[in-house]
Amino acid sequence: MTRVNGEVMQDSNTDDLIFDVPTLVHELSKVMTLDPGDIIITGTPSGVAMARKPQPWLKPGDVCEVEIEKIGVLRNPIVQGLSAGPRTSRSAHGLLDREPPARS
Repeated sequence: MTRVNGEVMQDSNTDDLIFDVPTLVHELSKVMTLDPGDIIITGTPSGVAMARKPQPWLKPGDVCEVEIEKIGVLRNPIVQGLSAGPRTSRSAHGLLDREPPARS
């Protein structure tokens, strides 16, 4: 479950996955070594800000909580970050949105 300022934004569990956990582990083990402590990232359930109207993006002062049943809650206050300037944010693929300046 994911909450922002106490409001539930996402609520799902492994029962909603397309493939069950044993299948994920089996298939991944065919192409890579899985070690104790490895995390398998499977995507996100419905409820992301981009798909909502209005879009409730996180802002300084918000508190985001992620809860995993029988494990606990991770609570993070959102703070103002340093601005990287215009058009220097990273895309979803981790690539710069613009080319770095040419070196002289």
